[in-house]
Amino acid sequence: MGTNYIGRFVKQSSIYFASTLVLTILSMVSFPIWTRTFTTSDYGVMALATTTLALLLIFAKLGIQHAVLRFYYEFKNGKRALDITYLYTTALYGILILGAGVSLLYLIFARLIFSTQLQPDFLRIVYLLPVLVVFGSINDIFLMFFRSDQNAKWHSIVNIYLHLLRFGASLLGVFYFRLGLLGFFAGMAVVDLLNAFVLMGVFYYQKKIRFRHVSIPLIRESMSYGFPLFGSEIAFVLLATGDRYLLQLLMDSSSVGIYSACYNVVDYAISFFCVPYRLAIMPIYMKVWEEKGVKETQNFLVSMQNYYYMIGIPIVFGMWGVGSELITLLASSKYAAGSGIIPYVAIGILIYNGHFIYAAGFYLVKKTTNLFKVNLAGIILNVILNLLLIPILGILGSAVATLIAYALVAVVMMKLSSVHLKVGVDLFSLVKYLFAASVMYGALRMIHLDGGITSLFIEMLVGIMVYFSIVLLIDRNSRRVLGNIIYRRSIFSA
Repeated sequence: MGTNYIGRFVKQSSIYFASTLVLTILSMVSFPIWTRTFTTSDYGVMALATTTLALLLIFAKLGIQHAVLRFYYEFKNGKRALDITYLYTTALYGILILGAGVSLLYLIFARLIFSTQLQPDFLRIVYLLPVLVVFGSINDIFLMFFRSDQNAKWHSIVNIYLHLLRFGASLLGVFYFRLGLLGFFAGMAVVDLLNAFVLMGVFYYQKKIRFRHVSIPLIRESMSYGFPLFGSEIAFVLLATGDRYLLQLLMDSSSVGIYSACYNVVDYAISFFCVPYRLAIMPIYMKVWEEKGVKETQNFLVSMQNYYYMIGIPIVFGMWGVGSELITLLASSKYAAGSGIIPYVAIGILIYNGHFIYAAGFYLVKKTTNLFKVNLAGIILNVILNLLLIPILGILGSAVATLIAYALVAVVMMKLSSVHLKVGVDLFSLVKYLFAASVMYGALRMIHLDGGITSLFIEMLVGIMVYFSIVLLIDRNSRRVLGNIIYRRSIFSA
């Protein structure tokens, strides 16, 4: 396997990792502010509103952003008769039209959907969401333009300042204007609107978009490729957050708030690793596929999957070991009742987030319909399990249901995708990582301290040292990879 692709991955993922580090720190700063400012019930309403927003944003993009990523190198390498401005401009027009249409339909049905669930004050939030849908989707497509070009630097810069501005504006809305939850969403809406116009101006000035460069056939092709992925995105969000609606239905907003807070803490920890990994690897393996073919792509993905689990598994065990303390520290003790869901949520998130590796065959051969079908089956299973388990186990039942659904979806995806591109699992390495993580977990329980943030930091540091000491001792490949990264040897060679 050409080491230049590994080098490119390390370089790109390092930039995305730095960006994700900043965003994770921002999340860790903002999270305790919101959980302490709002009641568990209000935080539950916030979770339902943000989940609804996430779903609407997916409808507003309808998978077009994935088409940009997939077709970029076909335009860039001259395999298309049109230049790259047609790809960008066509995608932008598609997003604008879809965003407006989705927002209009949403406004028509919003009161019918939410009036029985929320207080009148919160209905104003519901009516504010379309602004976030239209301009949030525009910002998302510009970020995809940076990502498709493997411009990790500007993707990270824009993403960071956008999140910082959203946070700052939300603080003003909640505390300065004293608008409560409405101020939280209003602040974000103002920032998204202004930023969308700024990015459109920049790209137009740089001649990367031209408002007359629209291709109708490209719209059809983008929709054909992207629509199944749109379905998969809907499924992903519903698998990850749809249980909030069922908890609201079967329990109450307070339960939604407790569950969401605990889920978010775990998601922050795992996404800290998964997000930069995913952002970096997908454009690269698509480039390898176009330039080097099946075998090179397969070798690259097998290696990347090993690295994924080498880092991901100890995060899961670490959250299991210190998750309860972390939730109490960040969210306050009123959310600690949900700490029992941590191991189930952590395992599920790690397994499912790996689909961008083990299901790469679907993306590469443009068989994205299969992703939609598998995820749809996962949604149905998740709903059934939630309805069965929530009345018995409460919020724990929801976590167990989600884990089962995640695991079965992953197995089916891996099996079906292997027809197009087989990305096998190195079971021997997996056992090594699980062994090292188990020892780490035992060490965390033995040194369990009760001293706030200092004790938590010590526990996490000990856990990291124990895990990697064992892995480096028993796994030769890990020693080689670490050495290459530290000394910048052949991993960056051409």
